[in-house]
Order: sequence, then C-alpha cells, then structure tokens
Amino acid sequence: MTAYQQVATKLFLYILLVPITMSNSWSSTGSNQDTASYLDSKADNADKCIDDSKPAVSSCSSAEDSLCTDDGPVASSSNAVVLYRPTALHAFRQETKKYSFVKTELVIKQKWEDIGVAAVVWDAAVVLAEYLEKNSEEFSLRGKRVVELGAGTGLVSMVAALLGAKVIATDRKLALQFLQENIQDNFPCVKDENGLCEQDDKRISVKELDWGQNHKQFHPIFDYIVGADIVYIEETFEHLLETMLHLTSSSRKSRILLSCRIRYERDERFLKMMSNHFVVKEIHHDDKRDIKIYVGDRER
Repeated sequence: MTAYQQVATKLFLYILLVPITMSNSWSSTGSNQDTASYLDSKADNADKCIDDSKPAVSSCSSAEDSLCTDDGPVASSSNAVVLYRPTALHAFRQETKKYSFVKTELVIKQKWEDIGVAAVVWDAAVVLAEYLEKNSEEFSLRGKRVVELGAGTGLVSMVAALLGAKVIATDRKLALQFLQENIQDNFPCVKDENGLCEQDDKRISVKELDWGQNHKQFHPIFDYIVGADIVYIEETFEHLLETMLHLTSSSRKSRILLSCRIRYERDERFLKMMSNHFVVKEIHHDDKRDIKIYVGDRER
C-alpha cells in the first residue's frame, strides 16, 4: 500500500466510522485521544483489513449505509468504534458503476484502492444528480454555466451537462486525470483534424481548482456552484467558503447547491459559517441514504 493509499484509507476511516457497541475491549471512559490512537492503529493495518478475502454472509448492502459484523449490521452506541468489515467496502472496490440519467447510461469507473476517496461514487453525488433531474423545471440548467467543486468521478457534472448546462468539473491535481477519463468515456466529443475536441461540442471541461489557492483564476460567471460530499475536513472550511464567495461575487443570481451527509458537529459548523454570507435552506432530505441538499443564495 502506497503512502497516498494509507492517507486516503485513514481519511476514509475517520469520516465514515461511527460509534458502535463493541466487546469489553473498549472502555466507555476512553478519551478522544484514545479514540484517535485506536483509529490510527487500524488505518496503519489497512492492508490486512482491506485485503482480507474471508467470505462473509451479511445483510449489509452498502459501505456507507451500515456497519457490519459476521452477523450483519450492528447496533449504534456512543461508547466505542469498530471497523467496517472488509466485504462492506465492495461498493467502493467495484471497477465500474452504471447509472441512467436523462435517458442516458453513464458508466463510471472507480479506483478506490489506487486513488482513494476522490475515485468512488458517493451517495451524495447520486442523490444530487437525481434531484437535478427530477427538479429540472425549478432548477433549470439548460444554457446555464455550472462549476462543480470536488467533482471526483464527475457524475454530477455529467448529469448537469445532460440537462443542458455548460460545465466545468474541478478537483485537485491528483484527481484530474481520473476525472478526465470518466468524462471522456461518457462524453466522446467531436474531434477536429488534430484530434482535439471541437470547442462548441465540449459540454464539460476539466480544470484544477485547489480551494483558497487558485480560485481567483476562475472568473465568477457561474449560475450554479455545485458540490457533493465536500464538507468533511474542517481544515478546508475557510478555503472552501472563500472559494464560494469568489465564485458568486459578480452575480446576484448565482446559487450554490450542496449535497451532504452531515456526520459530525463540525459539518454543521460549516453551514453556520456559510449562513453568514448566504441564505442557506435545506431543500431535500433523502431519508434512506441520509443525504441532505442545501441551496445557498448570496446575500447582497
């Protein structure tokens, strides 16, 4: 496992692990520092955890939806933590996932073990894509300019393009090549004699955007700024907000659409930070997948 894989795996564990009941090996009086040390030790042994090929019988269907043991889902508690069973990572380890949006089949490649969290399809992206398609009259994207932050596999950007938007899919440098491959596989453009995409036919372009760093290279001309499951690392919150403020700085009509699973209090803190500059409203809650969609309108 490479250094990047270890970092990505550790991030995955910290984000998705929730407190659950465990055997007497964990004390209910354990400190936050103990919890962090426990997770660190598990992440450091991720090779063994993820590569475990032991067969299992479980009623758990999604690594995001539930925690599993050999006996199936386990109950929730505030006393302890335990790892996902390796088989629960199956959804992330699938090489491709297929979706149907706007009468079009999209085949999305995943590379969880090579790239990590940026190379899997998260529930928040699927929920946002479904919402945009079902509410295409209220949130009409035809002819609109859309930028996706932290696009990952590019699913939301692709659906926005299918709905008629001109889209820029952005992410950090490390994820760009994989993002570009997914988009090219699903949006083969008309090429000129030099093998380059004709500009008028290129509904989606891919660009590097590192929040709070190079955001001012983007002209604030967008009708919609969208993001799916991008609120989870507190250290990025100020940079993310700074980027949002820049991208909405020149138009009273610019809107932000965020699809999130609110996992921790810090996630709520970002929404409060955002509400200091935007009118933020929850407009949808997918109960089954526990995903909420928020719209943010810039206060002037």
